[in-house]
Amino acid sequence: MPNYENFPMDGIGSHETDRLLEWLEEYREPDLWHQMMFSLNYDANNTMDYVLWFVQQPDCDIATAVSAFSMTYAFECVYTKTRPLDGRVFDLAEIISNNSENGYYTRSKIGGVESMLDIPPVKVLEEISKGCELLLPENQDPYLPIPRKILTESFPKKYIPTPYFVDESAVVRIDSMDEEVRRILGYQFDD
Repeated sequence: MPNYENFPMDGIGSHETDRLLEWLEEYREPDLWHQMMFSLNYDANNTMDYVLWFVQQPDCDIATAVSAFSMTYAFECVYTKTRPLDGRVFDLAEIISNNSENGYYTRSKIGGVESMLDIPPVKVLEEISKGCELLLPENQDPYLPIPRKILTESFPKKYIPTPYFVDESAVVRIDSMDEEVRRILGYQFDD
């Protein structure tokens, strides 16, 4: 596992996307990808590039796929023909829906999902059911498969953090931080 001290995310433009994805490919830490999902700036143009990359990895955790599906409101694409402003959200919905129902997502080590999302998996499934009922003609199948396999997953209760601190400005190895900064952020080490 590479021991990178940090990777700046602040203001990463599209020219930096490939560099960060190369770093993530080399690091191959699904827990970090999940952690990053909650720190990315969803108003940035290249955020969906990262999210799409996360959910297409064979070791993507089910919790990460569920979080991406919920946080981007990609679930709405299951029952509506209207493509979102960012067409990549539809691509995300299609990838997650198909991967879910084809058994692509097998890793399930990340917990605490229900408490981390504004719309937890059970509510996403309810929203899809309501949307299908209201917007689709009777007996018409949804536009995408409903990703029931991942939305009905029993997640571990405990979230295990990575050795990185992630916010919208950087990915930083916790053990590379100044001792005072670690203390302020609540990280304690037995050195």
